[in-house]
Amino acid sequence: MDNITHAFVGAAIGECAAPRESTARLRTAFLSVGVVAANLPDVDLVYSNLGEQPLGYLLHHRGHSHTVPGLAALGVVIWLCLVLRPQTRAALRHAPWRWIMVIATALLSHLLMDSANGYGTHLFYPLSSRWFYGDSVFVLEPWLWAILGAALALNAGRVWRVLVSLLTMLPIGALASIGIVSSGVVAVLVGVVSGIAFATRTLDRRRRAAAALVATAAIFVLMSGISRVAKVEAARAVGSPDGAGIVDIVADSNPGVPWCWSVLILQDQAAERTGVLTASRATLSLLPGVWPADACASARLSAGWSTDVASSPSIVWHRRWRIDVDELRALDAADCRVRAWLQFGRVPHVANGQIVDLRFENPVGQNFTPMGIAGGQRPCPSFGTDWEPPRRDVLTPADNRP
Repeated sequence: MDNITHAFVGAAIGECAAPRESTARLRTAFLSVGVVAANLPDVDLVYSNLGEQPLGYLLHHRGHSHTVPGLAALGVVIWLCLVLRPQTRAALRHAPWRWIMVIATALLSHLLMDSANGYGTHLFYPLSSRWFYGDSVFVLEPWLWAILGAALALNAGRVWRVLVSLLTMLPIGALASIGIVSSGVVAVLVGVVSGIAFATRTLDRRRRAAAALVATAAIFVLMSGISRVAKVEAARAVGSPDGAGIVDIVADSNPGVPWCWSVLILQDQAAERTGVLTASRATLSLLPGVWPADACASARLSAGWSTDVASSPSIVWHRRWRIDVDELRALDAADCRVRAWLQFGRVPHVANGQIVDLRFENPVGQNFTPMGIAGGQRPCPSFGTDWEPPRRDVLTPADNRP
């Protein structure tokens, strides 16, 4: 998730943990620790640039700092900083469990929220080095900004209330300005959140923050269930309701509109041509009678990609790629840089001397995954990892699989 969401969740956790009789300074300390802990796993952005790019970023962002052992190490660092700081050392002697709760819960919230989208984390490391993908909540979700921001703004003093309000509304306005969120959705957002703020105006700070956290958790749980429905509908759209021939489905909800989904369907076409996969990108609407697929943001922004495949109110097809499995296997065996890249790529595609992850091939923003193929002429990356390749199922021939 984005760092504003992480910061808002961390502040709400700190608010819940602060004693009711806290002074303004002590309460600020709890909120500050929550914000820092909720964002600290992204410290990997500092060292991910040390190695060759894009490998350094792809392999180390959401790498070890986004694992349970990594969170434990970061928690110890935060605790030591608090102990060594004279201003907070005395506060730790009173109810230290409150500080431990803030640190642990805020750190864990970062990992769980990041695990909810299609980028992935190593949620179960060291038990498993596989990537885990929630495929449910897009990395930028205005409903989370609005709900959390409204609660924190009501809890804040005059100056901080302005800052929190800006951090809430400016990102929503930015998404609206580039067409990712429609003006109608923004209007509904403002209306609903204003109603929530009015309904919770009599609650104390802790209860208001707790209510916002419960609502946030509910969104993640609800979106996980909707994602499953979207994947079933995507499989049905390609004529495989039982999942036969489907290798993977990457799903991302459209920000602010939980019934609109961008899907990338990876299919095995072995029955037609040995060693070939196809990746098909489409926009899916789960409420086609009310909100047809071509009205979804991902469809509007991908209009220039439209294919000759017939669309319907339920689904709009945008683009299709052919993936040569034999070529991927040959590169995996012969080129250590490609082999390292394949520890990240969920939908790998080779073209024009580059390998790229099609998850991030879209009309908005630049794909950050392309890497030139040097044919073994460049040295192997020294700052490597040992993650299990997401497409191990494709890279390993069927007769060699355990």
